[in-house]
Amino acid sequence: MPSKLTVFLMAALTAFAAFAGEGDFTILHFNDLHSHLDPFSPRGSDAEVGGAARLASAINAVRDENAAAGIPTYLLMAGDAITGTTYSIATHGEATFAVLNAMGVYAMVLGNHEFDYGQNNMAELIDMAEFPVLSANVVSEGSHPMPPVVPYITFGDDPRLLLIGLTTEETKFSTHPKNVKGLVFENPAEVAKEIINDHGGEADVIVGLTHLGFYADRKLAEGVPDFDIIVGGHSHTEIDEPEYTGDTAIIQAYKYGEYLGRADCRFENGEFEIVNYELIPITAELPDDPTVAEVVAVYQKDLEAEFKKVVANTTVELSYEAGRSQETNFGDLLADVMKEVSGADAAVTNGGGMRANIPAGEVTVGDILTALPFNNTVVTLEMSGATLQEALDYCAKDEFGGGGFLQVSGLSYTVVPGKSAEDVSVNGAPLDTGKTYKIATNDFVAAGGDGYAMFANIEPYDTGVVLYEAVVSTLADGRELPAEPAGRITIKQ
Repeated sequence: MPSKLTVFLMAALTAFAAFAGEGDFTILHFNDLHSHLDPFSPRGSDAEVGGAARLASAINAVRDENAAAGIPTYLLMAGDAITGTTYSIATHGEATFAVLNAMGVYAMVLGNHEFDYGQNNMAELIDMAEFPVLSANVVSEGSHPMPPVVPYITFGDDPRLLLIGLTTEETKFSTHPKNVKGLVFENPAEVAKEIINDHGGEADVIVGLTHLGFYADRKLAEGVPDFDIIVGGHSHTEIDEPEYTGDTAIIQAYKYGEYLGRADCRFENGEFEIVNYELIPITAELPDDPTVAEVVAVYQKDLEAEFKKVVANTTVELSYEAGRSQETNFGDLLADVMKEVSGADAAVTNGGGMRANIPAGEVTVGDILTALPFNNTVVTLEMSGATLQEALDYCAKDEFGGGGFLQVSGLSYTVVPGKSAEDVSVNGAPLDTGKTYKIATNDFVAAGGDGYAMFANIEPYDTGVVLYEAVVSTLADGRELPAEPAGRITIKQ
């Protein structure tokens, strides 16, 4: 007969074994879908990629394989599900969340673009979700109501996982300020440390589900080495094999559903490892998952008639891709439209407001909405020449590629990269720093978006003109489109 001490030790070891589970599991992940529910061809390629129904079929193939082997599969979505195509614009994200439900997403983290249609809309999407939406570092300021998110979840038995959601602090600059009013974005590393201190002992594997960007994920791993794996998004980084910072693995699956990330993981003898990792291409060879295809088809039918309406024919492509670092013909057109509809002296607009090319040939309402997905309105600001100079200097000093590069109309200037703007003229006359100018822009930039804080304290006049609608009208009126940039911006070498 065993002694009481033996019985106690056996019970303790049994309890420990039940908690410190060992076994295999798979994390499937994707990020930055941006409502790309239909297959598409990337720029410069005729190959068709992506599509929610094909992505779902790849997900289900792994699930079926693992189910046969008794291996759990967890599908994680690393933020920015919405904003970017007509599905998002027309339904404010509803179509995309219906698809995520049909895919069987296990958990998602809030991305910055989940805020784009306001907090009430975001709350409705989260309520619609049949999975937890996480963000530990978004907190309410004062009595402001909190978004219905959860900071973390624990799940699984063998092993037990702690999943912490973290959202980029850049959200307060990368969506309209009104969309984040009353919210505070706390330091992700400090918040994660607190959660791990309080709950890390309840899990075998600690996972970060982040929308911070790859380099921010590396900093997070440096500051919080307790993370075993970080599943990331935001920077649209294609990580073909796990990147390690210390012992923390960082993974990300590019953008738009072009890939499904698969991390086959093992927890054994107290150690976590990724035994296999791959990015599965979502190509035309994959079949459509019928359940997801049916959901997409329901929304597609509602949108087809409106978004396929041809408003213009053009022999030139309107290019957005260089608009974050130099003048483009698309940027010229947008700024011209803003200036014209507002009657302003000049117009400025951020390059990051353009999100797709408008191809040569027939131009549809859908093409324009995809290129201009933010529902921005045209506003005017009365400002001194000194304030305008300050804004152009900020543009020159800003890191190119961040979205704040200014496309202009009625203006010309020379960028001295990293320093200042020189040779500024307004409608052919040198800028007068003491004069007051009426400047048109979009409501995002006018509110201080993309870092233009010098505009935030100027009372705006909102024309009520929605930018994409003004572009639709302009093209429908037979505007001759600029084949090349007009030469308004010079980059000093």
